[in-house]
Amino acid sequence: MFYPAHFRPGKDGHIEIQMVPEHNRNTAEISSARLCSVQLAKTGYLAGLLHDCGKQTAAYKGYLEKIMAGQPAQRGSVIHAHAAARFFLEQFHTAGAFESYRDMIAELLAFATGAHHGLFDCVDEHHRLGFARRLQWDDSAYQEAASAFLEQCAGMEELEALFDQAERELAPIFGRINARD
Repeated sequence: MFYPAHFRPGKDGHIEIQMVPEHNRNTAEISSARLCSVQLAKTGYLAGLLHDCGKQTAAYKGYLEKIMAGQPAQRGSVIHAHAAARFFLEQFHTAGAFESYRDMIAELLAFATGAHHGLFDCVDEHHRLGFARRLQWDDSAYQEAASAFLEQCAGMEELEALFDQAERELAPIFGRINARD
């Protein structure tokens, strides 16, 4: 199954559909270019590549198809942004002994991708970690999205290489921050 990311009316009256792999690669390129001047090109590429992996579900596809057909659909009724956050934490967060900046980088990328629509509280009004509930995202939808992403967009080998490059970009920044303490 292939998954649409966006659509728009074409000049000839037909609907133009951009699929998730193309959208994510385009976003990755734009993110990389915009962060190049601060030496975070690979970090930007990785975040852009994963940001919409949660759109690769039957539920999101159905949601977009309803809208394309002119049927009513409640905006935001199918959440997709949490999948990338969960993916970063499950795949790259060690949850063990802190030996590098790897955990901080996984958390930073999880927050960035999880908040890419701006509706994301790190801490709620009761000072509880608001981020934690995002990780309780529907497990079957997450598994569907992650599996489709790895099959259609990018494999783990590429993602691991990009994460390692992001770590090399971000480690000196974290080192400078720590040196100020």
